[in-house]
This record gives sequence, structure tokens and C-alpha cells, in this order.
Amino acid sequence: MKNRVYKRAFCWLLTLSLLLCLMPIASMAEEETTVYDEEETVIIPTPEVPSDGVQSGQITETEIITPELDTSVTANITQFPTPTIQSGVYSLVNILGSGKCVDTRGGGTTAGTAIQQWTLSTSIVRNQLFKVTYLGSDMSDSEPHHYYSIRPMTNSEMGLSAPLTGENRSVTLQPMSYTDTYDSIPPEQRWEIISDDYYWIKNGSTTNGGYLCGIASTQNGDQLVTVPDTGTNYESWDFVRYTGEEINGVKYQITTDSMRIGDSFTFKACVYSSVIGRNGPAVYSVRNYVTGTTTDKATINANTGYLTTQSTGTVTIWATYPTGENKVWWIHDVAIWIDEGTYFFKNRATDKYMQQDNNGGAFMEQHNFDGSDIQKWRIIADTDTNAEEGYYILRNVDTFDCMISPDSDSYNVNIDMEMLSNVNWENALWRFVLTADGSYKIQAKVRDGSDYYVALGAGLASAEGINIEQRQEGSIDLYRDEWFLEELDQYNVTFCGIANAGHDHSSALETSKQALFSKGYNNVNLITGAVSATSSLNYLKSTAVFTSRSHGCVVVYSGTTQVASTGIVLNDLEGASSARLYSHSWSGMNTNSINITSTDSFSDLQLVLFVGCETAYGGSGDRNLPTIVRNNGAFVSVGFKESIDCIEANQWTEDFYEYMLLGYTVQDAVNYASDNCSSSSGLQSAEICGYTAYRFGN
Repeated sequence: MKNRVYKRAFCWLLTLSLLLCLMPIASMAEEETTVYDEEETVIIPTPEVPSDGVQSGQITETEIITPELDTSVTANITQFPTPTIQSGVYSLVNILGSGKCVDTRGGGTTAGTAIQQWTLSTSIVRNQLFKVTYLGSDMSDSEPHHYYSIRPMTNSEMGLSAPLTGENRSVTLQPMSYTDTYDSIPPEQRWEIISDDYYWIKNGSTTNGGYLCGIASTQNGDQLVTVPDTGTNYESWDFVRYTGEEINGVKYQITTDSMRIGDSFTFKACVYSSVIGRNGPAVYSVRNYVTGTTTDKATINANTGYLTTQSTGTVTIWATYPTGENKVWWIHDVAIWIDEGTYFFKNRATDKYMQQDNNGGAFMEQHNFDGSDIQKWRIIADTDTNAEEGYYILRNVDTFDCMISPDSDSYNVNIDMEMLSNVNWENALWRFVLTADGSYKIQAKVRDGSDYYVALGAGLASAEGINIEQRQEGSIDLYRDEWFLEELDQYNVTFCGIANAGHDHSSALETSKQALFSKGYNNVNLITGAVSATSSLNYLKSTAVFTSRSHGCVVVYSGTTQVASTGIVLNDLEGASSARLYSHSWSGMNTNSINITSTDSFSDLQLVLFVGCETAYGGSGDRNLPTIVRNNGAFVSVGFKESIDCIEANQWTEDFYEYMLLGYTVQDAVNYASDNCSSSSGLQSAEICGYTAYRFGN
């Protein structure tokens, strides 16, 4: 140990001056006090006044210099009966240097948070408190070396850490083992506390590491460092012990306030505790909002905080420390919702669709898909009930009637579902429960807590017109009470109308866009003018329905009529300035043009129309745009083998979408649109590549 010019009496005089600042300015009650705020729930018991008259935050000479063995902590190396200090919670004061204390910057809880110097507060603040835990001692040389972990009271899962070598040895928070043993704590976070007239705090071992050092500037906020030696007063520290009762809490680090049904999210909270050995991790559970009872709306992994939503409504996330099941330290509410919009409901057991009685009745039935409005349902959030309940109104697009739970107090009968326009009662409110297979069960608010759901009634599964009922789970064949929701708004539609002099390539797309809007397809993007080849390819990759109205082009092998590539013309320029998207590469392509490659995936693309001359030259299976797009993942694509008339092509486009919106297949829509065109228009050469029975929503 190095000699000091300062005398012991002087050191204690300075210590006493600091301690007087820590005396509470008012007496404290002895009962436990609960403190709440929006971010965390924490129990901080009000400190008692010890029998010796020393108040919380004060320190006596006996508390500092009398070492005690903390028998509650074991180490993997030799323990001596006189470690330097007793395990506990302390403020660390740079008594002979800056006069400031160790502080966790901003009360931080995450890895990399800086450890800084700051004026010691006259009240108890957790960012200036640190839990110091004895790890054990070794005899590497003639004297015992006593090692400790130092954890911030903002997050007991972290520890003070500094590099063992190098010039930049800034002190930060870093993750640390929950267990306080010599072997479980790395040398960067293992601190030897050396006693003289004051204390040195050194990480590493006898051969490396550095001494915790205050900053000579004495400025608040300067980050602390470690230094290789103890050549100044800034390496000298006093330990001011916190003598109040336990401090326990859990603080969130990563959270969200709302989630879509079926989504997952990992919540992250950290434990802070003055109890030696209580370092985390946080333990999670999920409960019903307000009541705190067991919920079916979501599940959560108790150890990781990974939450998966299963039903609409609001849940509460609870977090505590291990073995603290009876104490809830953190509560956070999460709203679970389903997208409002227009949907088809497909029964899982039969693959048929829910619709209002097609004879104009007040009941519901199953039917083969036709895409008509009577099979479309609007999901509308109810604004008259509390938002946390998560209930919705289900309104038929065709009749504007709402789905109603049968007005019966009996659970023991299977009752037909009803359709009425009046929604001024709770029978018209529904919640959705997600199954493990991605389908949903639909339950009325008036049946909440029961096992009654909307289900297909008895009868042959393949039969048309079977009524939809409210049935008890298990009273009917498997999966008849489960429904897949197919949202119309999920169709991202892109129309490209390329401007060319003397040609109208946009009006039919605008008409078709409005027709889609009127049927609930709200995500339609119409692009007019010129488009780059790269942009057109990106549109194909990122949309569900794509249509281009443009000039087309075809490249044939020299001296033959065999197709080498087809394309669409994307601007009104010629020669080197023209931009084109080709199906296949060829030697005459300019720098503004590109071709589709085998690595371009169109797996999200359901329907594509290339309404231009000779875009499908050679027919299905040849080297043309419809074929390669289909081969690379699209459901179905359409082009034309011949040159087409521009004016009639616009009518063909409008007729095609009109028929598709009536629930017909692509084959039906192509036939209808082509039959309405003249034989000389070239539009009867339409070629379909792929799934000809494709319908919107199916």
C-alpha cells in the first residue's frame, strides 16, 4: 500500500461533512409506502430510524470500517472472515478527489449506459445507489484480495464494467450473471475493494485491470474511467451505506401498447432489488384487464416475455422477480385488435363461405364462393363499449344488416344466427378468438365466458344453403366453428397507364380503380406517365394485382418467327432513351431496359394483366412476359398473342374487371371481355398462363 499525506482524522472529517447532507429533512413514517407512476409499479418501503438514532442515508464510523462476512453469499474460492466491506447497498463517494459520487447516467438500465460522476443527492435516488456483493477472496500474493460485484440499483441484471487494458477504460453498465459467485462474474466486472484510510476499487486481477478513478474536472456528467495505478487522490473512495428497508421493483425496457390479433412481441423488463442475490430475471404473466383473472386473449413465456395474442380485447402484462409470485412489481396494459375492413368468412371444415340468405331472408348460410357482396362482411369496431373489451359489429355489405346472436337465454339449443339492421343492443357485438391454425372462432358478447361460437349447422358438409348457427363447442363436427378471414384490403393493386402520344392508356384503369373501390378494395394505386424499367419490376414483386396498359414489343430470332423475348414499353421515347421491361435478355437491349431473371420472385403476385400488343407472343410456355411471371411464382397472368386495338383494349380492361368483381373466374372474365370485342381487334388472342379458375378473394 502507498503512503498518503492525508491523515486519517482529516478523511473522517470530510466524510462526516458529506454524511450530514444525507440526513432526511423530515421524519418518515414507519409503514410501507407504495409509489406508482406510468412506467413502473415499485414498492419502496419507507426507511425506519434505527435504534441507535442514525437515520437512513447516514453512516457511522463503525459501519464503514468494521468488516463483516455476509454468510448468505458463497464463493468458489476461499472466503476469509474479514472481507473489506459487508455486502449491501452503498453510494460511492470520491472523498479526496472530486468530492462527487458514482452515478448511473440518466438512471439507465441498458448495456453501454455510462457511469458518471455527479453531486451526491441529499435524498435517496436509485441512480446513485449500488448493490455491492462479496464474491470471495484469494491469496495470489502475501495478502488476501477481496472481490465484489457492483450492480446499479436501476437494474440488478447489469454490473459496472471496464476494459482490463488499453487507453480507453470507460466504465459502463454491461450484462452480468444473475448469480454472485467468483467464477460467474468476469474479471472486467469483478472488483477488488482495498482498504486503507479510504478505499481503492480495482477490477481484473493482481496482474491486470484498473482503479476506479474520479475526473479532475469535477464537472457533473463526466464519465468515470479506470487507471492502471493509484497516483492521485481521485482513486480514493468512501462507501456510504443505505440503511433503509428493502427496495424492490421491476422497470420496463421494451414494450408496446397495442398489438394486432395473431401477432407476437417480446416484452423486456428488468429487476432492481436491494436484497443480496435477488438480481433477476423478471418473470412474466398475462391476465385479463382490470380483473387480473386468467385470460384466453394472449399467452406469454414466463421467462422470455414473448407474448402471442389470441383474441381481441385488452390484457395486462405482469412482471415480478423470481420467487416473487405474490408481489406484482410492474403492470402494463396492451390492447389487442383486428383490422377493420371488408372480409370473406370461409369455413375451415367445408371451404365454403358465409353469406346472408340469398333469398333475402333474415338468416345466414354457407355457399360456394362467388365473390358477390352478399358474401362480404364489414368488421367495424364498436365505439359504444369500452375499448378494452375488443368487440366488433359484423355488417353484410349487400344488405347492410348486422349479424345478431339469437335472443335466447338458453345455451342448450342450437339456434340459427339472425340478420337485423338494428344494432342498438349487445347481441350485435362479437369478438374474435384466434386458433393455432390461423382460423378464428367468433363469439357474441352476450355469450362471453361460455363455449358457444358461430358455427355451421348440421348437414352434409358439401351441401349449399346449410344454416349458420350458434353452437356449443364440441356439439358439431370438428372445425365447423372455425372461420378463415380473407380481407379484401389485403389486395395491393397497382395499375400502370403509360403515356404515349395519340393513345389513351389510363382512362380504363381509372374506371376499373373506381369499380374496385366500390367493392371494398381500397388499396389501389394508379400510376400514369412514364415508369422506369426497375420500378415496373419492383411493382410486380410487391403487389397482389398488377395491370399495365402500354405498347408491347416482341423480339424474334433472326430469320425466324420464333420468339426470343416480349416486353412492355414504359415511356414515349425511341432508341437509346426508350425504357422497356423484357421477359428475357437479348443482345439489342439498351441501358434503360432490363429483363426478368430466374431469381426474380413473384410469389406475392396473384393476378397480372399485360394489356399491350404481342405481350404473350408465342403463347403459354414460350419466352414471353406472362409465361415467365407465372413460372416465377404468380398465380395467373394474361397477355395477348397479337397486336391489339387501343380503343377496344380499354373496353376489354373495363369488362374484365367488371366480371371479376361479380365473382367470376379469370377464364370467365377473359371470355366475357374478349367476346365483347371485334374479331379484328386482336383482343380475342388473350392468353392465360396459370390458374384459370382464380377469383378475387379465393
